[in-house]
Amino acid sequence: MTTDFEVDILPDNSAGTNLLIRLTASDPELSVNRKEFLREVAIDIDANTIRDLRGGNPTSAVVNAVAQKLSDWLISSDIRGYVNGPILGTKPVRFIFRFHPRLLEKFADVPVELLKFEDEWVVLRHAVSAIVHELPGTQLSKPFYHSLPLKILVVRSSPSGLTVRVPPAGPICNHIVKLANELGQNIVHIDLISGEARSLEPQLSWDEFEAKHLPNLVIADGDSEEERQRKESLKWREFRDYLLNRGVTELQPATWEKFTDHLKNSSTNYHILVYLGHGNYLNLDGSGKKSGVLQFEKPGGVNVDNISSNDLQRQLQDRQVAIPVVMLAGCLTAAENEPPLDAEELKDIAEWTLGSQGVAQRLVGTSSGVQCAVGMRYQIKIGAAFDFLATFFESLLRETPGNVEAAVRAGRVKISRPEYPPSWSAPVIFRTRGAEPMFNFDIPRTYKLDRDNIRDQDVREAAWTALSEDPTSDFAYETLAEIEKLIKAKATKKQTSLLMPEMKKAAPDEVVEVAVNLVGALQADKLDCKLSVSSDHGNARIESLHSTQPFKDSKFSLGNMSESGGSDITFTITRGAGAFPLPEGPILVVRLRLAPVAPAKHTVRLDVVEVVPPNVKVRPIDNVVLVSGK
Repeated sequence: MTTDFEVDILPDNSAGTNLLIRLTASDPELSVNRKEFLREVAIDIDANTIRDLRGGNPTSAVVNAVAQKLSDWLISSDIRGYVNGPILGTKPVRFIFRFHPRLLEKFADVPVELLKFEDEWVVLRHAVSAIVHELPGTQLSKPFYHSLPLKILVVRSSPSGLTVRVPPAGPICNHIVKLANELGQNIVHIDLISGEARSLEPQLSWDEFEAKHLPNLVIADGDSEEERQRKESLKWREFRDYLLNRGVTELQPATWEKFTDHLKNSSTNYHILVYLGHGNYLNLDGSGKKSGVLQFEKPGGVNVDNISSNDLQRQLQDRQVAIPVVMLAGCLTAAENEPPLDAEELKDIAEWTLGSQGVAQRLVGTSSGVQCAVGMRYQIKIGAAFDFLATFFESLLRETPGNVEAAVRAGRVKISRPEYPPSWSAPVIFRTRGAEPMFNFDIPRTYKLDRDNIRDQDVREAAWTALSEDPTSDFAYETLAEIEKLIKAKATKKQTSLLMPEMKKAAPDEVVEVAVNLVGALQADKLDCKLSVSSDHGNARIESLHSTQPFKDSKFSLGNMSESGGSDITFTITRGAGAFPLPEGPILVVRLRLAPVAPAKHTVRLDVVEVVPPNVKVRPIDNVVLVSGK
């Protein structure tokens, strides 16, 4: 169970010269019950430094200077002893920050996600499940939908002429659909409002549709392998098929009129609204006071239609059933191959992020019905934004079903390397008081991860990243060996069989064979399986899959194998007449063709989609093929 560690920041006197910091913890073992400490109001972080952070590409020196000043201000000697336990402990702890309403505007730029303790980032500590900004508000008691399918409304606004383009939404929708297909039937419902392809043209094949509407994704003869891989990752064939199967043949542009019409006329009770587009920080009513806005398209897609947070809040408030989660994930810097932005453009972008953050804060602090809003404090690269969203939905549906804060944490960890720029600190969680998991998702599967499993995986991810950067790191190898030992011990205790690929080191563009090992004898009659390989840079292709001699000697067989050549392959393992239990050790060997990219991490995973008999416990443990840049 997660423990709440609450940090209230309050004015101490009417003159506004001091602050009162109050600490409270729900767990009596933490020995904190309304402990109070005085602080000066000012934190020595100047506006230009904040602008550098918001621009999305600050130097490590700037980031660490801000972290040091912030940490010295908040976690100085009088408080250190009280936060030592929750930060460095083993129990999952959620840090809740509450700023008094009089201080909200003044402290809007204070990046508490950059707090450091014992030279480690607090928000990435294994014990810290989330850093949450809890807001007082005038929330109406409004119901929201809890059960599957997960209903998502994606709005992608990209008026032409903006400094930074908004990437298409099709690829992330495609990723979610593929994930849902792996989990079963009726897992997700996705609606998309975007002008990236108006007509879906059901009479055309995907290749014909792509050539007509998405020519930039068509693979050309002269493309490098890396370019081919990039284009392949952006295709959204499965999502188009999903829409056509639902009878959707057209996409609508992201104008305010189309968006509000959809909210009024759709009977879908959405769980999540995802906005892919820019915000801004403007004075719209002539009062002289700026507030957050979202940049919708005007008809024709050329001009910007600035929509205030108040307008959005009223639209959501009018719904009988709330949309409880809003994700504002469009604060993107230029893509890696685009020219750097000049000083004036960076100034504009800093305003964009402040606007998006203000909208997120406004939605939670009002009667919109929104329980949790995730905004972006800084600009992040397009690739990092995609990885964050993809991992968020994987966690929400598969790893920690229904737990929004855990899904944000999983996304942070995914983009925590490289450490600079600190994209991992960009997501800011604003929410009302509430427990996790927020949704009651019950997805049938043959295994279930607990908090220890997630913590172990975080440690393994960090060790793999260290090895890709320095393949001679003895500490990383020792860490992986220790975690593997713990994983096996826990599986033995729970009488669970493990399917674990071996870890390999390889060179770019190499063909490598990876054995899949069974831990714990497996007595099953049939296993429907999916083996997949995913990559953080470039892709890897599965060339073949075959069984080992011990597998054959046990009188098991492989069947119903799908075609090789892609990033995944499905197959069935069937027990033959008079078969023995599958023995421990290597049972399968997968042959992979790696991308010509270094450094890279290719994750190999064998999922059991269905097992007969159903009471047999099988858990996949992924592993990696590491390509070092050294």
